[in-house]
Amino acid sequence: MINDPHLIEDSFAKVASGNQQQFIQDFYARLMLVDSRMPSYFVGVDMPMLRQKLLLALVLVVDNLENPAKFRDTLGDLGQKHLKDYNVPTDVVILFVDPLIETLKDYLKQDWTPELELAWREALTVVVHYMQAWSSQ
Repeated sequence: MINDPHLIEDSFAKVASGNQQQFIQDFYARLMLVDSRMPSYFVGVDMPMLRQKLLLALVLVVDNLENPAKFRDTLGDLGQKHLKDYNVPTDVVILFVDPLIETLKDYLKQDWTPELELAWREALTVVVHYMQAWSSQ
């Protein structure tokens, strides 16, 4: 269970009420800069489809923060897909956290607080755990 799901839900609602596609594009632009290997994982990938899938995954997580078991299997499948289809090693999965946090921070501006960052990091730790744990099965 996430300690303060309402902080995350409220902040995501603010982001989602704006230009969602631009938010996701900005995230991916940041992600590509995190590690020199990152762009190679996206060669030949249908980026518009991937951006849509990321948005849907975020909605699934945010909508079910009070019961993470509801997204465990989906994120496990996503972890397996990253490993098998995109050749993304399990240790690379965690690299999406900081770019997502930074993108949220940019979009939320004055609404961003240390408590909100802590809440998001806690939730994203659960996401990474499910993706990494299940990708090795």
